[in-house]
Amino acid sequence: MTAGASDEPVPLQLKLMDNEGKTASIDVIVRVDGSYYLRFVSSDKWSYRSFLGLVKAWAATRPLSDREFEALQRLLGMNK
Repeated sequence: MTAGASDEPVPLQLKLMDNEGKTASIDVIVRVDGSYYLRFVSSDKWSYRSFLGLVKAWAATRPLSDREFEALQRLLGMNK
């Protein structure tokens, strides 16, 4: 099943490229209720872990706490 991209605000987006030229992006997305979630999208079929075990897919999402978002901003030098 596929779905269209979200139109929720993306306050942070990281574009990544490996040595083979494969790209990926990590987005922090703000939900309507003000909470955040993390979205990973890859141009390749990368694996990630979930409660169901190892999954091989090109995209994954998970909730992101305010504390995790603040830590990510500090790590990237984006302090408020």
